[in-house]
Formats: sequence, C-alpha cells, structure tokens
Amino acid sequence: GTFAEKNLSLLRGYPKRDIGSIFVHFSMVRFEQDDYLYRYKEHGEDMFILRSGAVEVHDIAGSASNATDVINIGDCFGEEGLFPELCWCRTHSVKAVDDVVCFSLSR
Repeated sequence: GTFAEKNLSLLRGYPKRDIGSIFVHFSMVRFEQDDYLYRYKEHGEDMFILRSGAVEVHDIAGSASNATDVINIGDCFGEEGLFPELCWCRTHSVKAVDDVVCFSLSR
C-alpha cells in the first residue's frame, strides 16, 4: 500500500482513488537536522504530515530542554496555519531532530 494507507490513520478506510485525489494538493518538502519547520508566533500558511525523520515540538524557544512533544511519522501538525481566522500565528515551534521529509499543504 501507499504511505498514506500505511501511516495516516485519518485516511484509513478511504478508497485509494480518494486518497490520491487528496495528495495531489500536497508538496514534498525537506528540512535538515536542526532546521525549524516553523517558529512560535510566526505567521503560518502550511500544515505538514511527517513522512520521514523526527521533529520536536517546543513551547517557545528551541532548546532541547523545553521540548514538549515528539511528532511521529504519519502525524499531521501545523494545521492552524490553514485557518488564519482561528489562529493568527504559530502557537509553538517545530524543529527537525534529524533530516526530515514532510508533505506540505498550503492554503
């Protein structure tokens, strides 16, 4: 099966043709270790799905001591960037722990 079929619980049960029609709207983006995918209080326009690698969520600054969560392969994050009327800026920072590949959806 495809990455989406294997890793995205929110799409389980959807027909393959529907999954394919969803993913044509996504781009593949790469980040290197220690890159920020986005930072706290930045304006956001994208959501991400982690395809490979590892990222950490930080409340405000980017030190390892304040990592509050780890995002797993197949997890969606940054979705608030798609809804500016609900959230005008990022509520946390996300940093690559190692080299990362994500699917990105922009508004």
